Amino acid sequence: MKHLYGNVYVGGYGIRSDIRAYEWMQDSFDMKVIPLKETEPYLYHLDCTVFPVTRETTLVGTKFYTSQEIQELEKYTNIIDVSEDDCFFGICNSVRLSNMILNSSHIHELRAGTEDYIAERNKNRRLEDIAADLGFQPVFFNLSEYHKAGALLSCMVMHLNRYSYEFVLL
Repeated sequence: MKHLYGNVYVGGYGIRSDIRAYEWMQDSFDMKVIPLKETEPYLYHLDCTVFPVTRETTLVGTKFYTSQEIQELEKYTNIIDVSEDDCFFGICNSVRLSNMILNSSHIHELRAGTEDYIAERNKNRRLEDIAADLGFQPVFFNLSEYHKAGALLSCMVMHLNRYSYEFVLL
């Protein structure tokens, strides 16, 4: 799940989660969960395709969801569409900390000109552009050893403190 604001959440289901859990949460607690069915086997966590960067704006790999799901999500947040390649290279697997967007990148270990290098460079540039438009500073970490086990930055962080989201940058 990803918290948007107030009592509004986005919940991924299908590969590793059951939509009935979100239905139970809505019935049991005062919350709204926007369900998104995850179907891509390599992007099986919600943080691979969804990153709420502010209370108003969310990065979303829209190609992974139905138009109905995207329309429902747009009722609650402004969507910045990110490409499939950028999702596979971890653009949504970011963490916000105050005025910074933290993200994993191992571009310095890649050989210039290779497909992986170009895709990683494109993801980094896209995140830099988004960060600049929203008034953030992008910060990249090399987590290649963790990536071998399938983890990127957001996968390794327990998002308990949303204090940074209280600060409006623009």
